[in-house]
Amino acid sequence: MTFWDNVERILVSSQSKTHLTVAPLLTRRPIPVTVDNRFDEVQRPDWVENYPARVQAFFAAPHRAVGGWEPAAHALQRFLDGLHAHLRPGAPTAALVGHGLVLSLYRAYLLGLPTADFAAWRQLGFAAVAEVELDGPTWIADFSAAVASPPRSP
Repeated sequence: MTFWDNVERILVSSQSKTHLTVAPLLTRRPIPVTVDNRFDEVQRPDWVENYPARVQAFFAAPHRAVGGWEPAAHALQRFLDGLHAHLRPGAPTAALVGHGLVLSLYRAYLLGLPTADFAAWRQLGFAAVAEVELDGPTWIADFSAAVASPPRSP
């Protein structure tokens, strides 16, 4: 049995990447999908030179709008508000398909870290899956690749 066999509901951001990620699954098994922009990626201006350096600065200063980016603390609270609106202990099993920066913030929050771990973000592949028990909430299993993906560029 795979993880997806137990999923009864999928939560996605309003950004097309998440919709494209779940589309192949939905062709095999119709699962109700809820779209909520609170699960969107960190709000930031267009293209940034030296993206990894900007991410590192973003994680290091969670209460500042580094380079015009939404502050990390705000992005995390927005994400948590979305979770609390949709997920409650004892509710049907749900999968949340989201984005690397905001999910890294959530990971740090659950692990009790003061800031998101830049090195862990660097290792986070595309289409990675983690498991969270909502009754805690508790981080059960760290991100692992659901499908092969290229590493993030240096």
